[in-house]
Amino acid sequence: MNYDLIVVGSGASGLIASCVAASNGLKVLLLEKLPKIAQKLKASGGGKCNLTNQLSTDDFISHFGKDGRFMQDALKAFDSEDLIAYMRNIGVHTSCLDGFRVFPTTKSSQTIIDAFEKQLNNLNVTVICSCEVTNILTKNNNLVGVKTKNKTFHTKNIIISTGGLGYPKLGTTGDGYKFATSLGHKITTLYPGMMPLKTKETWVAGLTANTLPKVTMTINLPKAKKFKAIGDLIFTKDGIRGPVVLDFAREISPYFENRDEVPISINTLDNTTMSLTILKPDFTNAMITRGGVNLKEINPRTMESKIIKGLYFCGEVVNLDGPCGGYNLQWAFSSGYLAANSILDKELTFK
Repeated sequence: MNYDLIVVGSGASGLIASCVAASNGLKVLLLEKLPKIAQKLKASGGGKCNLTNQLSTDDFISHFGKDGRFMQDALKAFDSEDLIAYMRNIGVHTSCLDGFRVFPTTKSSQTIIDAFEKQLNNLNVTVICSCEVTNILTKNNNLVGVKTKNKTFHTKNIIISTGGLGYPKLGTTGDGYKFATSLGHKITTLYPGMMPLKTKETWVAGLTANTLPKVTMTINLPKAKKFKAIGDLIFTKDGIRGPVVLDFAREISPYFENRDEVPISINTLDNTTMSLTILKPDFTNAMITRGGVNLKEINPRTMESKIIKGLYFCGEVVNLDGPCGGYNLQWAFSSGYLAANSILDKELTFK
């Protein structure tokens, strides 16, 4: 069967791309290898789903580091205000109680999933779950479709929105990276991010009842002294967690590339300093992936591959990641929206 667009993966970017394309008349197929759609979205923010935040576009981009400018076109097309309005239009009301983070008023990600399921149904998007894509099919360097374990579906436009390696308990295996490399794309080094950290010291187990407010965490390595994270810290039976740790984990993971442990310092509000040794984090408890499809091989104005026409990458599979606070979901929605509109511009002009 032929489709105008096949979307592989039903995360935030895949959901919005499917809906935007279908709402403008394209015949869309959404493929998900899990039994239900949007399972990573369901787990986001502990199930509360921090959709976005109230930062200006420039400030938002700055939190993604030197590569953040890549997302300028996506955010221009679909920023936080646009996302909030879109959610309202599909029946999801939001609130911003702390003046920064935006959540659904229900504080439940299921509210968002239910709204998208209704939208997909209303727009006649064909959704097939428990359907694992095994290959992206090309002929003479042009897309022709996707192959699953049981069927072949034909199209000339494909969006890869499979996510990365975060939330492995929900079945993520890095499929998008495999598809990308099979088609000639390069993948940067992949690191786990946003996760609890394990320590070499065992005394932390005796402090599990304690939460330290607004600690300052630094990495005790010569090239890392400029970086610091500030926030609440919680001790666990084998390490540390809490809001400050999630952002800190994102920054510390690259330092494990050539070592098995990294020394850090924790400074408390009463000027007490503690030294800890962080043991090397894998993807077991990681929420996001640092790294992904090389940005130089993607057109930031369209999210289309520079190697294969009609191939688009969105969300976490791309080499862009931000800290906690709605950054990564906003990027996913924005990139999915931009990709869908880029396909629409091409397809509707052609038709």
